[in-house]
Amino acid sequence: MDLPKKLAAPLTPFLKKLLRFDSVQMTFYSSQRVDEAFIELGVESYRNHFQQPILTGGRLYILLAGTGKLYESDQHPVGDSLYFRRVDSTFLDGYNICAFAFAHQGIVHNLGGYGYWHWNGQLRAFNHKMREWEIVPLNREVAVSIGGPESFIWHDQRNGRIYAMRAIMGNEAVKGDPIRLDEEVRMLNLSNGEWKTMGDQTEYATYRLEERKPVAASDSGLLVIHHNTLEYWLPSENRILVLSDKGPLAEVSSRLNGRFTWMRGGMLYYGNPTAGSMDSLPLHTGMFRDVGYRIWRSPAPWMAELLLLAISAVFVWGLGVLAGTYHQREFVAESNPAQAGSATGVSTVGRTTWETATGPSPALFDEVERSLLSLLLRNGTEERRRTSTQEVNRVLGVGGKSPDMQKRKRSDVIRSINRKYRQVVPEGGREPIVKERNGLDARMTEYSIHPEEMARVAVLVSGS
Repeated sequence: MDLPKKLAAPLTPFLKKLLRFDSVQMTFYSSQRVDEAFIELGVESYRNHFQQPILTGGRLYILLAGTGKLYESDQHPVGDSLYFRRVDSTFLDGYNICAFAFAHQGIVHNLGGYGYWHWNGQLRAFNHKMREWEIVPLNREVAVSIGGPESFIWHDQRNGRIYAMRAIMGNEAVKGDPIRLDEEVRMLNLSNGEWKTMGDQTEYATYRLEERKPVAASDSGLLVIHHNTLEYWLPSENRILVLSDKGPLAEVSSRLNGRFTWMRGGMLYYGNPTAGSMDSLPLHTGMFRDVGYRIWRSPAPWMAELLLLAISAVFVWGLGVLAGTYHQREFVAESNPAQAGSATGVSTVGRTTWETATGPSPALFDEVERSLLSLLLRNGTEERRRTSTQEVNRVLGVGGKSPDMQKRKRSDVIRSINRKYRQVVPEGGREPIVKERNGLDARMTEYSIHPEEMARVAVLVSGS
């Protein structure tokens, strides 16, 4: 049975209040149930399709999730009904399950989703004249979804940008390429179709990921429930605010379940289209405090600083090597004049193991070890900070593995680095990798290069 071309929905108090707004970003805080539908389709095969509401320009659009089926409301209700008409002519389903739906410049879009054994990052815009969806070319695909912990997506309507706090990586059709979350934060500029990487998520942003859930969106960011508090994520400012007073938390947790939500003008609105009710409670940025949490760590031109550090270290130690070579040649000339004039090169007699390592020699560290040391050096020189366990796991290639496997891999690699390092540094050198507890949360472990060993490590990594 085909979908009806025109439908009437009862003009409930929920719809009356909703249509007072020109445009809002609506979030559904719970799993979809049949009685939360905006419009009754009367077709059993589409009964359980989530109805994604998009309000723009005073018109309410309903997109049937996982399809291209799109209904548009008349701008003015008639009597006690609001009429919807189907505006698309599409027939293909199942290619955009859990896509992110939004409106940009009055045009309905949807981004990403899953279908036909593939996560995609396609941006699709609805063409009213052709009554079909068109692909908007982007500089790359970033697979996003609203179906799980990867659902941290926010539309900056003022500036025409989409912030994706996580992306889905991997391909089910390729061996050794499992589906996993990439925790880089990216921003899509809708005016030119360019994705830009903002940086890696901070350890705070990824901590206890499964306990975080966006509950509402505003013009400024996302309201997020996290464990036993409320957070306000402000992607355009790269800040995470924390609720000062825990009082509203209980209300939000109990009232919002199974409701459509949005924030506007310091108020949190929530309601159910079928029940017809809409309520609100005060919730604005002034009720949150900034304690220094950030969403991502901005990439910086740290390589120049690291290279300068390495060059300086090589210069200083090079002088020491030359001095040692000079004295060595004097010693060889006095003890064995014939050997002093040979063309075999500089002997290692009288030199330290460290001096030998700074010269032409086989690579000390393997590729994985160099990657970890480079990460620790980068974080230590870029932002003068330690490196989180999650970052270490990712660079070691075990980000999606079990905690036991991650711990074993970290231990093996760090033990190998420290063992090799002790073989080449002068007597009394420290182990380069330092493991410490986070000052704010003792459950978090962080890693760094010992400050007094950083220059030596930089030279070894650059020469490996």
